[in-house]
Amino acid sequence: MPFISRLPLDVARPRTRALLRNPQQMKNEVLEAIKEGDGSERFLWRLDVEPGNRLALFAVTERTRPEWGALWEACGSEEELARFAVRDYEPMLGMLETWQEYAFKLTASPTYSEPHPAGPTSESGGAEEKRPRGTRRPIKSRSEQLNWLLRRAPGAGFRVAEIELPSGFLDEEPQAVPDVLLSDTEVKSFKKGDSVKPGAKSMVTIRKVTYTGRLVVEDEKSIRRALIHGLGSAKAYGAGLLTLASLKWIEKENRVSR
Repeated sequence: MPFISRLPLDVARPRTRALLRNPQQMKNEVLEAIKEGDGSERFLWRLDVEPGNRLALFAVTERTRPEWGALWEACGSEEELARFAVRDYEPMLGMLETWQEYAFKLTASPTYSEPHPAGPTSESGGAEEKRPRGTRRPIKSRSEQLNWLLRRAPGAGFRVAEIELPSGFLDEEPQAVPDVLLSDTEVKSFKKGDSVKPGAKSMVTIRKVTYTGRLVVEDEKSIRRALIHGLGSAKAYGAGLLTLASLKWIEKENRVSR
């Protein structure tokens, strides 16, 4: 069964600051927490800055209940102990139904594939030899980052809800636009683990952006898969985790944080 975890972290602690600098080290910490699994475990994680500038690690594991003891000892925020939780994700996933509306948050690494130049044809004059896969490039513009999400939403079992803007000076009719905010663009370069394949690059650069807004469920099975397996690339390095929350709960949290 899948599990979702929330660990409040103390940014004043040296180990926490080290993990914030290097997603590879955070990936290793998550792997250590699920080492009792069979080694093929899929997992997602995300670092959130919550109201009051509180930092928390969210993680979703596909089958194994994680053991966070070591990470909590090194990085945990004792003042936030009551908000430390590891929960069975199944009850929430089982509540999903078509046309339900939720607040959502997604930190993702939007990319596109840049094709390689066409290679030479074979000497026999037949079809071209198989071309290598294209190079993955980050999407940098806000409009294209938004389009990336809108294109992937149907396959992930949801659509981004819309909000109607009143007509303006040049607009005769009100406009419906996606109810989503893009923020917290982050670019990090770091060294991969020691087990880098010969000839492969040892340095990794990841560009992440955070989406917050409202969505409408359109397919329960597909959105369940997205919540467990994530969206986009760089999932092992803190991208791809989609989480949902009740709109009423979000309103309550916003009132408390004011």
